[in-house]
Amino acid sequence: MRPLSALVVLVVTAGCKTTPKSDMTPPAEAPSTSGSNSVAAAPPSAARVVNQPCGTLKCTNHESASDAFAEVLKTKPLVLAIGESHAQRKSAASRSTTARFTQELLPKLKGVASDVVLEVWFGNPKCKKAVAKVAKQQKAVTKHQAKKTKSEHVILGDRAKALGIRPHALEPSCEQYDAIAKAGASDVAMMLSTVADLTVGLVDRILKRNAKNQDDRMVLAYGGLLHNDGQPKTGREAWAFGPRLRKRTDGRYVALDLISREAVTASATWKSLEWFDQIDLSHAPDQALLVTVRPDELVLILPRQRRAAPQPSASTGSPP
Repeated sequence: MRPLSALVVLVVTAGCKTTPKSDMTPPAEAPSTSGSNSVAAAPPSAARVVNQPCGTLKCTNHESASDAFAEVLKTKPLVLAIGESHAQRKSAASRSTTARFTQELLPKLKGVASDVVLEVWFGNPKCKKAVAKVAKQQKAVTKHQAKKTKSEHVILGDRAKALGIRPHALEPSCEQYDAIAKAGASDVAMMLSTVADLTVGLVDRILKRNAKNQDDRMVLAYGGLLHNDGQPKTGREAWAFGPRLRKRTDGRYVALDLISREAVTASATWKSLEWFDQIDLSHAPDQALLVTVRPDELVLILPRQRRAAPQPSASTGSPP
């Protein structure tokens, strides 16, 4: 197990950042567990559910994000890939999507998920120059993202470990770091495809370990909403791991986009999402909105935030 102070690079949608390493280890070090806990053990939501008109899609309002997430867990995926809308420096949200997931939704996965694969990179000590160059290349594409993003993924990993969910980070080889460092104008595209490739490889190893140990709990992947697409747009196929993990799990794959209501704007990026023109965010803003784009592609839009909540501090070890 590497020391907690080791360098990692945090990859966020179109690049990555440098951040302290959480207590994350390769799947080979995971303890053997029996398959007594499964998604079926998640209690059904008893909260009131209201259908909301949204064009050709299915939309339901839920009293809380936790209630909506319980509906997602009823789909019983073997791999649940959560793609978040990353916190921006000018965001009106008092808490980021990552913080809200960690505080409100992650506890529901206790006993349900065995592992979480985070979109966080370990820096390879064998090729420090290439790692440093890649970290520098990332700055141009992450300059608009909130600085707190880097520590919040560390906190997520720590909290997951405290719940018995083993956290993992991605570990690029020196060859992969060198390829990105030398890619020139294609460096961002190569970073994105590397995220997808590493995630598929790591999730596959965890699934094989779980199968060997007769552990039927799900594996969670958590990162940017670009990577979990089940049907990526033309030209972005290499950046998404959705199709490969759907095939790997014989269809037991669910992509869930986790959206902060305050983050949605009328920009071209948001308008390009197929659900954008079919939903009304002004309707029931204090409730969670669960949008079914396809049976295995869901969007959870979080309730609006009324006031700031205290932020947890990043720990350098296991939480109390």
